[in-house]
Amino acid sequence: MSETTLHETIHKPKKRFGELSESELVDMLKAGDDNAWRILYDGFYTYVFQLIKGKNYRISDQDAEDICHDVFEDLVKGIQNFRKKSILKTYIHALAINRIRQYYRKILTIKRGSGVESISLDDLPIEIPDNTRFSPEFKIMVDSEYQTLKTQLGKLPEVARQALMLRYIQNMKYKEISDELCIPEGSVGALIQKSLVLLRKIMLDEESRSAA
Repeated sequence: MSETTLHETIHKPKKRFGELSESELVDMLKAGDDNAWRILYDGFYTYVFQLIKGKNYRISDQDAEDICHDVFEDLVKGIQNFRKKSILKTYIHALAINRIRQYYRKILTIKRGSGVESISLDDLPIEIPDNTRFSPEFKIMVDSEYQTLKTQLGKLPEVARQALMLRYIQNMKYKEISDELCIPEGSVGALIQKSLVLLRKIMLDEESRSAA
């Protein structure tokens, strides 16, 4: 099912199938039934959107809508590989979490300006809830990305790590960071920039070692 077909399916009038078991719905999805995809979209869009907009993620409505679309596109591409021993909701949840991770990776980019390298660390990855039922393979994949970044932050000097966490995790203003760390407010900006450069160096060093 193409992206165009999915878009048309989402916006055309819905036909009612009556009561369908999840197994029956999955069979119809795998057969490329457009109305089955509409049923799935109607049934899970709000769930996926609310998951992406979770209070700890700080993702805008527009970005959340884009991520939702990506999640359903991933589902279209991967439905043939879906095994019925899993729960469809859990599978969709896993796809959404993976897309959120990709969103964070996109944000964690180098921004060059005025000769200074900096990194946007807004919306750093969030821990996966312990009660979420993912396959061991999926948990390893997404947890490893979070743990890698967590480890890299841990290699910074304490004051640098705290400055980045306060600024980009707790979204504090410079004055608040100044009060929290007991340093002059005028020094906060320089501390954050220096901390970002150090973090970037750690990331590049680890990438070089991995590629060697």
